[in-house]
Amino acid sequence: MEKMRVRIKKSLLISFVVAFLLLYSSYKPSARAIDESDDQNVISAIVQLEQSIQLLEDEINDLKAQIEKYKQNANVNSLLISEKEKAEILAGITDVQGPGIIISLNDSKAYNGNGDKQNYIVHDIYIQQIVNVLKTAGAEAISINGQRIIATSEIICMGPTVSVNKVDLVPPYIIKAIGNADVMLSSLNLDIFPYLESLKEQYGLDFSYQKNENIQIPKYSANA
Repeated sequence: MEKMRVRIKKSLLISFVVAFLLLYSSYKPSARAIDESDDQNVISAIVQLEQSIQLLEDEINDLKAQIEKYKQNANVNSLLISEKEKAEILAGITDVQGPGIIISLNDSKAYNGNGDKQNYIVHDIYIQQIVNVLKTAGAEAISINGQRIIATSEIICMGPTVSVNKVDLVPPYIIKAIGNADVMLSSLNLDIFPYLESLKEQYGLDFSYQKNENIQIPKYSANA
């Protein structure tokens, strides 16, 4: 915008100079001094030129103000849309797709009747702790075997199965989370993952995880 203003000034000044030279050469057939009338005409032309430049500058400033206003309105609209989308995702009322991680948990097949069988199966507290860490790590959306996790979701042990959103799920339990994979994995590795790794080594608990660039999580569906 500043460059435009400079170009306008230059163009107006050049036009004035050319017009002045043409006027001067046509009006002055011989070498003589410009009389007071000529001086007054030149001064008047300069004043008019300066007034024209000022008007153009005022118009440019008005346009700048309008552009800034449009930008602010666009930013506000974008912010409102962004906040609405975030609210819909948190409420679970929309499908979500994006990068993240997939965690798989399954009961151990190594149990032979000896020892405590509870050490060989997946418990609801494992899944609940994983979900808690994922939320803290900024997961945008989480699902367990297709069940979308929302604020009111309950994860409850139901004998050999786990109930999520009042739906009985059977292993393997596939936990999907959309968000920053590195941040989520880093948080999990500082919390529940070391314990699950120990269960995997000691009792053969089936536990694995991986990053994925295209995870799809469905919206919440009430089953009550």
